[in-house]
Amino acid sequence: MLTWKEKRDGPPAEVAELLGTLPDAELAKRLGVNRRLIWKWRTEREIPSPPRATVAPAVLSPDQVAQLGKRSDGELAREFGFSDFQIQQVRTRLGIPRHVPDRSEMDAMLGTVTDLAIGSTLGIAQPVVSKLRRDRGIPATRDALNWTAELQALLPLLSDEALAARAGCGVVQIQAIRRGEQVLSNKTPLREITGLLGTWSDEDLAAQHGGTPARYASARQRRGIPVRGRAPEAQADSVR
Repeated sequence: MLTWKEKRDGPPAEVAELLGTLPDAELAKRLGVNRRLIWKWRTEREIPSPPRATVAPAVLSPDQVAQLGKRSDGELAREFGFSDFQIQQVRTRLGIPRHVPDRSEMDAMLGTVTDLAIGSTLGIAQPVVSKLRRDRGIPATRDALNWTAELQALLPLLSDEALAARAGCGVVQIQAIRRGEQVLSNKTPLREITGLLGTWSDEDLAAQHGGTPARYASARQRRGIPVRGRAPEAQADSVR
């Protein structure tokens, strides 16, 4: 997250290097700033916007085509290995109406998995699912996210939307991970170890409680807690 001074005085060198490498909207979302600010910085430096990525049309087998409209585009996309948009393109081109889920099917799923998972499975917007669940007085289910080393490596490379689709979670969760706030599987919730921030090094916290040092560095910086170096014995262990 950029500071007010950085927003006023211009981007840091590491941010300036990213201008034009990603769409303005995507870079703005990563940095937590307005898209117009990214556009201003880029155009001031006469950096062209990146070319629009083209999406190759999906090629489906006759058996796959036969399932279009009978199940949601999202469900078929995950099964066939395409994006939702690619499946929607094929279905629309063939004049097949979209799948309309049975209400009883959705009612049976409410509260058993996350609203996002229900929406993705049935092809319904998450806010619609959330409203129906709240109207019925059903509490939400929040799954812990299984954040793998592969996903961590993709964090600086993919947009929030692309990572969310790959991880099977919401964009908000990805944004929280970037800030070090998301509770992940096999990781101690930050609220339980706030008192250790600054008393242990970020590296030692990561080793003991899961995640990466960046998770604890971000949490510490937001609270204005100074950094603490690794214990001498921990440094010695890491050299061995």
